[in-house]
Amino acid sequence: MNNYGMETKEFKEQKSAIKGISFIKSRKAYINVLGINKDIYNTAKKNGIEITDFFVDDSNSKDYDREELTKLISFMENSSAEVLVLRNLYEITDNPDDVREFILLAEKCGIKIYCMAAGPVAITIRDDESGC
Repeated sequence: MNNYGMETKEFKEQKSAIKGISFIKSRKAYINVLGINKDIYNTAKKNGIEITDFFVDDSNSKDYDREELTKLISFMENSSAEVLVLRNLYEITDNPDDVREFILLAEKCGIKIYCMAAGPVAITIRDDESGC
């Protein structure tokens, strides 16, 4: 399975909670989205991440330039958040090149990506892009 140059690095234990934000892509009913956010919040908290802001994209699009993702990116560029919590990377987009671009943007903003599907690890781009 091709990982598009992504690697994972474990979060180091810290004495204080890490400030985080969450993004989900879901067209489910509002009550279900609240449940998803609660699960994300609880999982993040167990891993030392305190989520302060939630973003929910209920659009039908998976395009990288959609409105809610643009809001998230703007927030990331102007935020003191340290971690973005996702259920999986495909919530950003299903295009591998755009996922890679997003990860690099997050790194530029000083934000690590915690992908719940991968476990309590930060998703990064390898310096060595061999195998992509």
